[in-house]
Amino acid sequence: MHLIHLRVLHNTDYRRARSTDMTYADGDQLAEVFDHWFSADETTTAEDVAGWAYLAFSAPLEALADLRRQGRGESAFLAGSLYHLLGRRCLYIGDVVEVRIDQDAAWLACERKGWRRIEQPAVVDGAPLSAELIYEFRQSMPRN
Repeated sequence: MHLIHLRVLHNTDYRRARSTDMTYADGDQLAEVFDHWFSADETTTAEDVAGWAYLAFSAPLEALADLRRQGRGESAFLAGSLYHLLGRRCLYIGDVVEVRIDQDAAWLACERKGWRRIEQPAVVDGAPLSAELIYEFRQSMPRN
């Protein structure tokens, strides 16, 4: 089994003129908005993990719930639920994921069809998911 760390980074560089397909370009500013740890078998690739991330963080929760009822997709449903509860927008073209399998890191940019491997981005803001972030978010929620 491999230990996998997935980081989701939204492209926040909307200040400069961009092409209509909004793909990631070197130098675009990224913000880390979510991370997830899990284990997977030895055949799992970075592209497999990126595909799972796209499903978990872009699919409607109803679709993820259907996968859950079929006996698959429990982790996608739970991770996707937390992602959306935190107010994160869908993972989209131009966004980036970092997939670390054991000690090997791969950076992938979301494209119109699939993923493109890129060099490690120079400009990354944000922070990983933490207990403090959840407590802070919970404090901002209206009480019943």
